[in-house]
Amino acid sequence: MFGTVDKSLKQLWLQDGDPSQNSAMACAAMDRANCELLKIPPRSPDLNPIENIFKLVSDALRKQAIRSQITKETYEEFKNRVVFTIQSLPPEVINNTIASMPNRVKEIVKRKGQRLRF
Repeated sequence: MFGTVDKSLKQLWLQDGDPSQNSAMACAAMDRANCELLKIPPRSPDLNPIENIFKLVSDALRKQAIRSQITKETYEEFKNRVVFTIQSLPPEVINNTIASMPNRVKEIVKRKGQRLRF
């Protein structure tokens, strides 16, 4: 039946510190849905694929700057370098990052919300 929750199944609720997740209404909904609360750090990069991609881009930009001895550049030059770096990422890097999310969630659960080292 639509709208019913199988009470024999424990649901996992990830909480990243958003105050609305602590409201009486949210707590009651989690209780009705038989949720187990797992608090994670706000904007946790472990559970956000784009944060992982941003880290790869940032690392690549830093290496480019060192390799090319860039100590100063205009906004336009930097913007172009960022766009080129993002567009140069192999699709499999992005796909693998996204595909790794279920394992990351399992690890975060196992570590009770502690950060991972990816």
